[in-house]
Amino acid sequence: MREGAATAGRPVPRLTAIVPIALECEGHEPGTFALAGNAAHLQGPHHLDMLRRAGVGVGGGDLKADAQALVEGGAFLGGDTDGLLARLSAYEKAGVDEVVLNVTGVFNVAGAQEAMSDLKRILAALSA
Repeated sequence: MREGAATAGRPVPRLTAIVPIALECEGHEPGTFALAGNAAHLQGPHHLDMLRRAGVGVGGGDLKADAQALVEGGAFLGGDTDGLLARLSAYEKAGVDEVVLNVTGVFNVAGAQEAMSDLKRILAALSA
């Protein structure tokens, strides 16, 4: 982006990453949240192509397996607070200006209260 902006004589645009995320939750594997928040995307050929190009091992035929591939490939972040913070810091190191925490999977599985709880806990840990 820097090179393209310099070539065009423009400022470097801000880079925003939308990160599907869930704190660990007893009784639910991260793949459960990944599937609940991304099932529609996992059925779109353009989205599957993008994931494959990024090195995520989605096959396109088995939604549960593809959701697990999102977790294993880092396209969905799940785990404890410390682990999530470490993986979120990689976005800053990569030059991302803004990270949007997407808790749709948590909302779809456990409801609004749990989704808000995850956001509050993650944001509190980030600001500590």
